[in-house]
Amino acid sequence: PTTTIAFALPSSAFISLEIYDVLGQVVMSIPQSEYTSGRHTLNINAAALAGGVYIYRLISLSAEGRQELQKKFVLLK
Repeated sequence: PTTTIAFALPSSAFISLEIYDVLGQVVMSIPQSEYTSGRHTLNINAAALAGGVYIYRLISLSAEGRQELQKKFVLLK
């Protein structure tokens, strides 16, 4: 199974993504990459994860500073 995370950037930024289980442990991490301004999607291969509730944290580092977005998602298998 895969899941898609969509986000938009007002300016270029370095983006990293971490996925946590409900116990707060990091179960997946996407290395930091640079993205241009605009809309983007990350396709996550979740085959190694069990079905359940997860939280992802998207971290953006740009000239404007650091921003974080956290959201919950349910992985169904």
